Amino acid sequence: MDSHSGLTVNPTNATVEPGQQVRYQFVTIGDETVTYQVQCADAIVGSWCQVLLAAARASAGELVVDVPTDARPGGYVLRLVAMAAGQEISDTDIVLCVEGERCLRAVSLPKL
Repeated sequence: MDSHSGLTVNPTNATVEPGQQVRYQFVTIGDETVTYQVQCADAIVGSWCQVLLAAARASAGELVVDVPTDARPGGYVLRLVAMAAGQEISDTDIVLCVEGERCLRAVSLPKL
């Protein structure tokens, strides 16, 4: 296995509305012993993610992100990591942007 192989993901940026699903396709590296996982600074956003792999020895994988209807708007960086024998062999960053209205807090104005 070439430890310098990189993960190729398409698209690398996606915009989605709450309640929708986005799919990132990637080319797998190595052989059957390679596993893939998603890391995210926000554990809730990480729980929306699922990695799907095609049948053995296929070279395609898919990262599916199910964005719940109550998802808060914002941009999130997901990190797709390829692991072999407990060691990270490759990774790539993916951007997920959840659209929506940001909540504005009403602030009372001082009376003059």
